[in-house]
Amino acid sequence: MDFINATANLTNKNYQTVNLSYHNFIFLTVNLLLAPFIIGGNFVVIRCIATFPRLHTVSNIFVSSLAVADLFVGLLVIPFYSMHYLELEGFAESKYTCLFKYVFIIASCGSSIFNLSAIAFERFVAVTFPFRYVTLITHKTAKVIIALLWIYVSVLSLTPLFGLNTWRPDVHCDFYQVLPRAYIVWASFTTVSFGIISITLFYILTYREIRKMPPPPMIQSKEAISQKKNIRATYVMCVVSVTFLVFWLPYLIAGPLVYIPSLDKHSIELIKNYALSLGISNSVINPFLYGCLRRDFAEVFRKYFSLPCLKRKRRSVGPGSNGPTENSFPLSEN
Repeated sequence: MDFINATANLTNKNYQTVNLSYHNFIFLTVNLLLAPFIIGGNFVVIRCIATFPRLHTVSNIFVSSLAVADLFVGLLVIPFYSMHYLELEGFAESKYTCLFKYVFIIASCGSSIFNLSAIAFERFVAVTFPFRYVTLITHKTAKVIIALLWIYVSVLSLTPLFGLNTWRPDVHCDFYQVLPRAYIVWASFTTVSFGIISITLFYILTYREIRKMPPPPMIQSKEAISQKKNIRATYVMCVVSVTFLVFWLPYLIAGPLVYIPSLDKHSIELIKNYALSLGISNSVINPFLYGCLRRDFAEVFRKYFSLPCLKRKRRSVGPGSNGPTENSFPLSEN
């Protein structure tokens, strides 16, 4: 408060500094409140998948990779952005603290998009080719796909540290000023567009395949029950993807506004930071979506959380069965 009161006594020339400091306080508060939930929720997802055998499915390999990307938001993105919001003397002016700010956000956002693309592809195969799924998408295949996407994202995000940047001491630490336009097109537009298009395409094709399926018989076979679970799981992961896009699209749209000369740069900066806070908050959502919409996770999450949506009765497949429940939402039985 002393800082705000002291700054308020300055001339009108410094009025924008007052506004920016006030908004930075909001961004800092929101991010620091989100951080423990992001770290805790996604750590529980990773721990549950690693610990409980019933969650050791091919699809959950992709889910755990997505949780790692969300975990990075809490561990790396929020701390670095918080330091910038504090406007510590010399921090934003340092070349590598400025570049790392964008390295982390590109790595986290990029890996999330590619993981969601991989999940959309895996769901497409599970629904469209249910009898060939076990041979097409194996544990080894899933791990290779995840390794490749993380290698690509690592190269993409770390490239600015090795010379591909336009940072100068007299330039404000802004994504569109410290990075060359060719890189921005590659990192933001090309990569993000590919991810969004592939996610949308795979889910549209999967939905069309589901629409073609005949209604299930009254007495269902094991294969029919398995396919029903695959369809339910697909809907859940589609919700996860749509939620990601809804939370992150405002930030992805706000960034290019800097190229419109008639718009006020200070206002654009504020819009970008508010949109970024919205995008970051998406990393809190996924663990709750898994727990509330997937009963295989819900049964495990009860050990860690107390949520109304987790309090559902378990219906066993048969007496003494230790397998998945009939109403569970396993992404795959493989």
